[in-house]
Amino acid sequence: MINQKYHSIRIKFIIYLSITLLPIIAGIILIYFQGSSKILQTTTSNIEKRQDNIKASLEESLTSLYDFQMDYTVNNDINYLIDIAPTLTTEEFYMNIDDIMQQIEFVENNNVWIQEIRINIPSLNISIRSHSLTNYVSKTDQDIINTQSKGAPSFFTKEGVFCISSYWPDSENHVKYNIVCELNNGTLEKFIKPYETDSIMVFENVTNSMLASSIPLSQDIVDRISSIDSSHYDQKMFKNDGYYIYRQNFFYEQLTLYSVFSENSVLSQIEPYRNVFLITLLLSVILIAIYTRLFSKLINEPIQLLLQAFQSFKNDSPVFFEIPPYYKNNEFKVLFDGYQQMLIRLNRYIQENYNQKILVQQMHLRQLQAQIDPHFLYNCFTNIYSLAQLDDCESVQVLSKNLSKFYQYAMENQKDVVTLQEEYEFCLLYTEIQNIRFEDKITTEISPLPEGIDQISIPRFIIQPIVENAYKHADFSNTDLGTGLIRVSVKYSDHIIEISVDDNGNSVTAESVDHINELLETEPKGNVRNGLYNVQKRIRLFYKNESHLEVSLSSLGGLCVRIIIVVSEH
Repeated sequence: MINQKYHSIRIKFIIYLSITLLPIIAGIILIYFQGSSKILQTTTSNIEKRQDNIKASLEESLTSLYDFQMDYTVNNDINYLIDIAPTLTTEEFYMNIDDIMQQIEFVENNNVWIQEIRINIPSLNISIRSHSLTNYVSKTDQDIINTQSKGAPSFFTKEGVFCISSYWPDSENHVKYNIVCELNNGTLEKFIKPYETDSIMVFENVTNSMLASSIPLSQDIVDRISSIDSSHYDQKMFKNDGYYIYRQNFFYEQLTLYSVFSENSVLSQIEPYRNVFLITLLLSVILIAIYTRLFSKLINEPIQLLLQAFQSFKNDSPVFFEIPPYYKNNEFKVLFDGYQQMLIRLNRYIQENYNQKILVQQMHLRQLQAQIDPHFLYNCFTNIYSLAQLDDCESVQVLSKNLSKFYQYAMENQKDVVTLQEEYEFCLLYTEIQNIRFEDKITTEISPLPEGIDQISIPRFIIQPIVENAYKHADFSNTDLGTGLIRVSVKYSDHIIEISVDDNGNSVTAESVDHINELLETEPKGNVRNGLYNVQKRIRLFYKNESHLEVSLSSLGGLCVRIIIVVSEH
């Protein structure tokens, strides 16, 4: 168990964390509950009172306009003109029209809330304004005329202008004439202009169009208002993505007054608290910096040292390092001491294991040299004797020369590692010797080495034993070709060398291939394919990666043994 004194880092960590976080938490709570909440409540209350005053003033002015509209609808001059129009000359007709136009102009000049008055007379197909007379009634006005009820006003919006429409019926209760009064948006805007520090708007409720605003508005604000669900009729205050919107309907529920303010504008009112907040924040930042430095010094730095130390294992270059003095009284001293002791032991075990593997590998090489089949040598001497009796001196010379080179390579004890070209030429020597022995019974096909890999280093005796295995154990009787075939080929791609030895023996089955693969993973005891296991073991000892030996059915019909060598990019 670790001594209690090594828990000092944990205690310091708790103390530093508490000192750092408590002022920040206290400051946030103070500002949130006493600052923002109070200001938001006060701001909302002030906006409600102010908007009530604006609404009352607008309601009074527009109601007066509405009352005027209703009074002006009962107009004797207009009735007289319509009744006697068929009997009037053109000059008399236009004199009456001029009188009505002067009345309209007088009203427009004396009421700032009226932008324009139109008198539409469907029977005469004319529309009278203060300065013009048109011989048609506009489609918008005609649509209103067709839908109006007797004595009831209609409200509509045309091209962003709010209109009040009323009419007087004839004896058959049809529209005798219609009066349209357009609201002056300029007057409406001047009325709410004094409140330009806030966003105050007037919308009409039929098409939800804005009529006037105290300040220029972005499309974003207009879209926020338009997105309010009109079904929430009784709800006055809405919150929309950082904005507060206060709504009131007025003027017969035809118009809506909106006040919009953002949370940022509310928070700007907490300026008196800013200095306190900044001082608290500054002290918190300083404490965080101190805490970060202490944390780095006491925890992060030793952890990084340990990470670097263990990373060195991954790079096969473990390192020793001196323990800093300020870590000698805490938990990291135990970790550092443990690492150093582990490294000492591992180095000793690695060295012992490496020396042991070297001895084993050398022993296997000596065994391979000693395991060269003596019958091979006897058969070679027998072949030389037979060739000599036939006076085939040239074949005797070739066989003797090849046999000499073969044993010179096989008995050389100084080299455990050779180039791929040397090992491949040694295999070629072996097949040339065997070709003389078997003549036409077994033929060999050996492909050339691909370019660029002839000088790659490989262990000795990893190709020839596999070819020898094919000569010994392949059953070439009753083959389709009539003769045995052994093919040696080499492929190279993506840093992988694949050396294949195929034969066309006819005694190989899928079960026997699986059995051989099992034997490659377990050391055989007296198994006839002992040579394959030795090659597998030497490849794995030498390369220490994914290089290996594998056995499968050959496309020639017999056995295929492949040596897979993964070549390092370095």
